[in-house]
Amino acid sequence: MIMDVGELIKREPVKVAPDSSIREACVIMKREGVGSLLVESGGNPVGFFTERDVINAIANGISLDEKVSSVMTQGVVTIQADKDVSEAILLMNNEGIRHLVVVDGQGKVIGVISMREAAWALNSMTLDSSVW
Repeated sequence: MIMDVGELIKREPVKVAPDSSIREACVIMKREGVGSLLVESGGNPVGFFTERDVINAIANGISLDEKVSSVMTQGVVTIQADKDVSEAILLMNNEGIRHLVVVDGQGKVIGVISMREAAWALNSMTLDSSVW
């Protein structure tokens, strides 16, 4: 059984503007119960802000009042929603990243998946196929 990346999308991506403060971004992450935010500028994805970025900022003495853009992971890698989950894992591994922006056939952002979600899905598919 093959699972498409789009099947992993459960909600719209939680977004933040690059000029938001790190503190504001942390509040959004806590409120929404997520570990990463899609950073958008002018409706276009420009990066990710993750829990790791928060840890690095604190460890480096960066004020929580600084802008998200100063600590975010810049750039995004996209994958089409109809691609196989194993392709997503391979892409993340090859790019050395933990998050992918999922787009529809027209290139519109429909969600974000993490390496953890993709690996869990692939593991579940493997277990299901080994049982049957």
